[in-house]
Amino acid sequence: MAVTLTPYLKAVSQAKDQKAEILKWVGDLDDAVVLADDVLVATYVRPDKVGSLYMPESELSEDRFQGKVGLILKMGIDAFVFGPHGAKFLGPKPEVGDWVVYRAADTHEVAIRKASCRLVNSQSIRMKIADPTMIF
Repeated sequence: MAVTLTPYLKAVSQAKDQKAEILKWVGDLDDAVVLADDVLVATYVRPDKVGSLYMPESELSEDRFQGKVGLILKMGIDAFVFGPHGAKFLGPKPEVGDWVVYRAADTHEVAIRKASCRLVNSQSIRMKIADPTMIF
């Protein structure tokens, strides 16, 4: 049976505070353990209204599949410890609650309480950003 994520996508796309809306849908993650150097992110969904135009549902669903931005929910114990080729990770490390940029093809989709999420290897996260609307 397929899980429909449309209510989540709509709720997040219409929220004034997307971070709070995502966290409401995902709920308590204390019993979820992210392994190794993986990072659990919730998929950012563009606002459903741009100016006076409303985005069709098909566009919101595309964010689920092609989204490049996510909110860090949990991290494995080895996330951001090592960089490419086993070198020590250098630079500022993203934290839970940060918006990050990644390549959608480098992720594994999971639905947590009907919220669109992805598991991303920490080495596949390319950028930390303050505002998810700056990336498309």
